[in-house]
Amino acid sequence: MGRALSIFLPTWDVDLLRRKACGSAATGPDRRAWLLSADHARQKRVARCCAIARAAGVHAGMPLAEARAICPARVFAFDADKSRQALELLAKWCLRFSPVVSVDPACSCNDPAVPHHDSPDSLLLDVTGEDHLFGSEHLLLAEITARLHRMGFAARLAVAPTVGAAWALAHYGPHAPAILREAEMHKGLAPLPVAALRISHDQCAALREVSIERIEHLLVLPRESLFARYGRDLLLRLDQAFGRSDEFIEPLRPLDPLTVARVFDGAAIQLEAIFLTVRDLLGQLGRLLLEKESGVRGLRIELVRINAPPVSRELIVGRATRDENHLWKLLHSRIETMHLGYGVEAVRLTAFWTEAVPHRQIGQWETGEGDAHEEAFEAMLDTIIERWGPRRVLAPRAAASHTPEVARGFEPLRHDDAGHLPPEALRLVDRPSLLLERPEPADAVALLPDRPPSYLRWRGEGYTLRSGIGPERIVTAWWGDRRASTRDYFKVESTAGAWLWAFRELESGRWFIHGLWA
Repeated sequence: MGRALSIFLPTWDVDLLRRKACGSAATGPDRRAWLLSADHARQKRVARCCAIARAAGVHAGMPLAEARAICPARVFAFDADKSRQALELLAKWCLRFSPVVSVDPACSCNDPAVPHHDSPDSLLLDVTGEDHLFGSEHLLLAEITARLHRMGFAARLAVAPTVGAAWALAHYGPHAPAILREAEMHKGLAPLPVAALRISHDQCAALREVSIERIEHLLVLPRESLFARYGRDLLLRLDQAFGRSDEFIEPLRPLDPLTVARVFDGAAIQLEAIFLTVRDLLGQLGRLLLEKESGVRGLRIELVRINAPPVSRELIVGRATRDENHLWKLLHSRIETMHLGYGVEAVRLTAFWTEAVPHRQIGQWETGEGDAHEEAFEAMLDTIIERWGPRRVLAPRAAASHTPEVARGFEPLRHDDAGHLPPEALRLVDRPSLLLERPEPADAVALLPDRPPSYLRWRGEGYTLRSGIGPERIVTAWWGDRRASTRDYFKVESTAGAWLWAFRELESGRWFIHGLWA
């Protein structure tokens, strides 16, 4: 027998939504309950719930109103299509651990009363003969579990000689991660409930009616009677779990990237010949992308050289495009830096990152100026980044911090957004349009400690204030290089109409200006 690994993600959809809302770095404990709801049988029901809600008595399939009465929670709509797409991306990520990875077609919930009960929440891997690559199977399971946890996903893992046994232990085993040897099959599977055999909800209910609740109860019954009463599917699942019937993992087959190439009859030693070839290949690639309704985000050019290793350059653009003129402007300068050696035998262009760009029908009265403007703006950014370098073109980012001076900053425009808050997070609080990099000292006169000041002097200029809003108390982080302080912020308006963001530090009693509204 081989070795199969099952990765069960018990709160996959909730973890996915929490990761999107709070960022991948927000993996700490969250005391709020989360529910995902969907319409089912003309009623809103709980489709998925977190561990906190489950501990309070909420379960999938429960009416949403009843669930909210039991456990106050944040409620979101469940999107089954996005859930499966994200799980397929996670399956591709798991290809680093095994070349045979699949989204598990068997779902942990088979109750038809639960909305989208057929939405997958598990992965299957074939790890036969791979234990020595990671040290041992224990180390392999520990590494996968740790990486998933860092990404914000709870996971239960199990390795067993068969797919059915690994699935059963991951979903219903007493502990995880679990490793089952071939000699321990009966001991490991017998105490598990019959639902661990991946049988239907109706079959589980029919077995419970005659007090057959665990796999060991099935093993002592004659196969003929089981077949006559419950059909062939029950025996098939039983045989698959114990290895008496073959079951294979249907591997995920990533699509090969779009590639166009040109092989020369002889060695090309002139740069102009390379330029002409690349222009022609960009036209061919554009036609292929048009047929597939796709655009390129990542493009690699490779020169196969005589008596020398190949040389390549990669290009990343901000918006999926198949405009060969735009791509040529970005590639031209990169080709000039590539050494041709003793001559080039072949040129290869590979679109290793593509995105869907569907055809759009423009109506008679539509001009499409909005899309054209956005495309032109993205093309301009690509050109600027190519000429100045990615580290010189920056964009503001919101960070997960309540300390104002570190809650936002500037990072490269072409940067992974993981771990950052969405721009909408800045709209939840009233913050000045111009935030000073460091708070600047100021002199202030306030009649009462918890009231806005009536007079401010900042940068040598005096401000008589006529109104103020506050205080808003912010305690800065005590960890890191910064000193913790307790601040009372006020939004104040001067008689000249200027709005300033001032605060008083409670520890020292000093006043500072931290920003202003332009």
